[in-house]
Amino acid sequence: MDVIVVGEYERAFYRNQFALMAPPFERYGVQLWMPETAGPVDFTAETHEQLMFNLGIQSKREITRTRIRVSTAMAA
Repeated sequence: MDVIVVGEYERAFYRNQFALMAPPFERYGVQLWMPETAGPVDFTAETHEQLMFNLGIQSKREITRTRIRVSTAMAA
């Protein structure tokens, strides 16, 4: 069995990438483990799907904040 372990959600999925990747993971028997789910993500559980959607939004927000900070620092 193949397993992907994600330590920080910001580095895993951006926006809707989880929705695109969950079907191939499930099809090929790849488990996804994240601290936010305290173990493997259940690709069929609506609560896990909603959690991953929310983490994708937070990830997008963090990337945007980082981009602004870097641009501001470079301009200074």
